[in-house]
Amino acid sequence: MFDKLEDLLIRFEEIMGELHEPTVTNNQERFRKLMKEQSDLTPIVDAYTEYKKCKQDIEDSLSMLEEEKDEEMREMIKETLNDSKKRVEELEQELKILLLPKDPNDDKNVIVEIRAGAGGDEAALFAGSVTNISAFNLGSILGGVVKVGGIGFLVDKYGESINSAINSVMMKEGAGTNYATKVVPIVSIGNSGYIGAAQVIGDADQVAKVEAVGQLEISWNDKLFRIKGLIPMDSKNPTSFSRVQGVGVSAVIDVRV
Repeated sequence: MFDKLEDLLIRFEEIMGELHEPTVTNNQERFRKLMKEQSDLTPIVDAYTEYKKCKQDIEDSLSMLEEEKDEEMREMIKETLNDSKKRVEELEQELKILLLPKDPNDDKNVIVEIRAGAGGDEAALFAGSVTNISAFNLGSILGGVVKVGGIGFLVDKYGESINSAINSVMMKEGAGTNYATKVVPIVSIGNSGYIGAAQVIGDADQVAKVEAVGQLEISWNDKLFRIKGLIPMDSKNPTSFSRVQGVGVSAVIDVRV
């Protein structure tokens, strides 16, 4: 399994290098294939990178225990060691699942829905006005990137532009804000996949901590109500994160497969 993971890591780095070439979009078919492959590999690479870090933390902790004499320090090291061992076990299971063959439906097209998030009037203004943005053609990016599932790449490459476009619309409609904003991917807490992007809003120091928004779906009252909870997270890993307090979601780009 680990030989295969190393090969996938090397391939992922090759893909990212190709995607950052200035001429990559000249060949749209090649660009779409690279984006699709990058999207498929991202969850595996993220999990494997964390796995390798935890394994290194275990080795470092064991080495420190051999040398450390102070009991308080030893207890702290042991706690770190136990946490790392537990996380390694979780990641091994997660990687086994991620390496399972894909469902045939995974390669089908998606429907893109842009809607207001949990931000009141400001969020609704963005959803209603996004088609009028002239300085930044969001639609062309969604068509060329989101359709093939490259949410992570979309945010990495165009996140700042999307954020500026949202803020421009808000300002134009008289709903500007002095709070900091940022666009991050939405990660499903159920299956760990990227399912969209969101703009978060709040104090600058707190917004800077947000790496993703976790979406938690809940059915209530015999499934009469379907609730989607949006959680600003300090990690892109939905199995290991802390909620960033004082941050809200003001706009959502929702991708439904």
